[in-house]
Amino acid sequence: SGKQSLTKLATFTAGFRLFEITLSRGYGDDNIREDLKTMYSDVIKIPTSFLFTDAHVVEDGFLEYVNNILTVGMVPALFGDDEKEPLLQAVRTKAREEGYQESQMWGFAINQIRSNLHMVLGMSPAGETLRGRCRAFPGLVSCSTIDWFFPWPQEALLSVSQYFLNDVELPPDNRQDINEHICNVHLAVTNKYSPEFEQKYKRTTFATPKNYLDYLHNYIDFLGENRRDVDDSSQRLQQGLTKLVQAAKQVKELAETLAQKKVVVDENAQQVAKLIDKISENTVVVARRQEE
Repeated sequence: SGKQSLTKLATFTAGFRLFEITLSRGYGDDNIREDLKTMYSDVIKIPTSFLFTDAHVVEDGFLEYVNNILTVGMVPALFGDDEKEPLLQAVRTKAREEGYQESQMWGFAINQIRSNLHMVLGMSPAGETLRGRCRAFPGLVSCSTIDWFFPWPQEALLSVSQYFLNDVELPPDNRQDINEHICNVHLAVTNKYSPEFEQKYKRTTFATPKNYLDYLHNYIDFLGENRRDVDDSSQRLQQGLTKLVQAAKQVKELAETLAQKKVVVDENAQQVAKLIDKISENTVVVARRQEE
């Protein structure tokens, strides 16, 4: 629906640094704690946006860390006493300039982190999952501002369709109709068929802008694939027609050669017939002489 894209755009616009955990095989509690330590080491120096999505919730315990970040700004017991010094060193000069004592240095560091860190939760409201998480971890609601993403208007859907199909070869007379049809198909799902499905089967379905983008990409891919199939079939047909034309030409040439040879054969046949008649006449003459 654009949550991650908008977060990255806003982060860039604000001049912040974007941080996300990178999942890998066997990613667990120890891994996320190390990633959080890395993040805090940078946050205390640089304003940072921490993007955390549904895909990052490998374990429910991860949400406990997120809840702590939202409520107090720091994960308890994340840093040992010997690991806090780099963070303190980063803010010690500024803290002393503002009149803070050494015993207050860690609290100043936490406030600096809270000031520099912007937590973004990119989670889908569909189903019961998010409701359950909010009940289990109240900070997800009480310490955050919910940005609701409403459906894209028809003008936006049409503009997106025109952008993605701009470089696709389409009939000029039908280009606008195709864009409007794609837009209307998506709106029909969201405005008509999804409510009807929910009313009939008591199940909620969603067609998000991400589905619309997938729809456009699939249309472009299928159009290209079908065009390649048609081009291949046309090429095979053209090759077949070429062979037929060549065969017809060869048959015509053979027919002409046969007609020429038939004339020669007919002439030879006439000569043979005359020769046979002459031989027959001579045979009769010879036979009479023998009788005499």
